[in-house]
Amino acid sequence: MPAAPQRRFHKKSRHGCVQCKKNRTKCDEQRPTCGRCTRTGQCCSLNSPDCDLLIIIDENDRAAQGKVATTATSASSTSLLLSTTSSSSPSQTELSGISITSPSSNSHASSSSSIFNINEPQLPFTTLERDRLRLMHHYDRFTCETVADLVLPTPEGVNIMRHYVPELAFEHDFLLHGILALSSLHLTLLSLDNADAQTRERHLSLATYHHSCAIRMFNRYLADNPADHNIDALFLFSSQIAMCAFGFQRVTTRGSQEKSLEQIVEMLNLLRGTGTVAKSSFHKLVQGRLSPLFFQARRALAGGSEELSVGVETVLSNLLDRALKIDSPQRELYLDALAALRLNLTLASAVSIPHQAPISTFPVISPPGFFQIVATGDALALALVANYGIIVHWLRGNIWLAEWGKQTAQTIKAALPPDWDDCLLNLREVDWKYSGCGQLLAAR
Repeated sequence: MPAAPQRRFHKKSRHGCVQCKKNRTKCDEQRPTCGRCTRTGQCCSLNSPDCDLLIIIDENDRAAQGKVATTATSASSTSLLLSTTSSSSPSQTELSGISITSPSSNSHASSSSSIFNINEPQLPFTTLERDRLRLMHHYDRFTCETVADLVLPTPEGVNIMRHYVPELAFEHDFLLHGILALSSLHLTLLSLDNADAQTRERHLSLATYHHSCAIRMFNRYLADNPADHNIDALFLFSSQIAMCAFGFQRVTTRGSQEKSLEQIVEMLNLLRGTGTVAKSSFHKLVQGRLSPLFFQARRALAGGSEELSVGVETVLSNLLDRALKIDSPQRELYLDALAALRLNLTLASAVSIPHQAPISTFPVISPPGFFQIVATGDALALALVANYGIIVHWLRGNIWLAEWGKQTAQTIKAALPPDWDDCLLNLREVDWKYSGCGQLLAAR
């Protein structure tokens, strides 16, 4: 009877790559890429030392350890590697004198890993870290809904503000600071009527700090990326800046019934800025994840077809008569601004609830240079802006806008001579009209 063939023994590969282990083939452990992965063109895990691994370093017996049981650390470190998919529980592992290292995904050296020694007392969060976590939590729970309520008051709009905006912000620090600024400013607005002035001032200080950081980082981003911009991030950030401006104005003018002309022009320019970003890459925005936000913009490009009430048409007609009497190159600016106001009023009259009334159409479509005329105190320009304030007033239930529209209309009405009253919408009449019906302006 022939002797049974002797089993062929071979040295096992204990530190081979993940790809070879999955295919149950021997790995030659050549670095940075093993022979099999080189032949097959696969990405070898030996070239990514921290893939799916948790590194545990024995700090008490570092010198006594003679061998390195890892492929993820350098030979100068004594380490024990445990796969994150291991079924063993922490209680089954001796943790005395052990520190845990989470290696950087961008480095192949253990010296760049951050080490947390669990022998030491747990390091407490700093005050700033706690504040940032608290602000992110508040944004996720509450602030994002107030933003969506202003730009797209639907579950889809909330989903964009709650999920996509933070996702994008973790890739752009200026947008992340913008979120924190909005969240802390939202807390400030919520506490305006609170007797706890210290808490309110702390929230305001955080809002100012993160707003300043956002501006500086945004300018740095533009300088470092002069041609390659993320248009979604730019548009969202410009919107954040505008909303922060509304919020800061609410805080600084608390108790006042009027706005200064300078504050009014500042907001108009900021709202126009968001439109400038949108118009520069409109085709990209409407095809991306922010496309639902531009429903009103698409309607504006198509033109409005809804009828306005007799009272609104009368006011617009009086404004047109005054514009046509002007014999100067500025007349075309007035006519274009009047057309923008009509379109904004028409779009607002088509919605069934006040919070869907668009507020950016007039500032965005108004011709360049028009707001410079407003800043000079020109009567006709001011009358156009006062009527725009009525549109903003319809959204006064939003915490960011509140009484901005009403204060703007009242400020300008007080500055104009009495003979301009027939060029201004009646705030109380408009309130009464839309409060009892579905349409804002089309009620007869």
